[in-house]
Amino acid sequence: MSVIVVAWQSGEDLTRCLSALTAQTRPPLEILLVDNASTDGAPQAAVRAISGITLISAGANLGFAAGVNLGARRARGDWLALVNPDAFAAP
Repeated sequence: MSVIVVAWQSGEDLTRCLSALTAQTRPPLEILLVDNASTDGAPQAAVRAISGITLISAGANLGFAAGVNLGARRARGDWLALVNPDAFAAP
């Protein structure tokens, strides 16, 4: 499974969200973080804090649907899970 998180100005929630995803009892094949041109530095900080996250820069605020599609084109998993950056998955 590939997890796609689309972020824009997500602040500290983003690192918490990604940490929860990496702590799953059955971790995903990959976690793709699509940055919709955030200016708060949260995507870069999250990638520095948590290993194994693939950062995809959208270059502009594409919105959620286009951001998901950008991540889906890079995904390698058989299944896609779409997670909002303010969601914190339990293990």
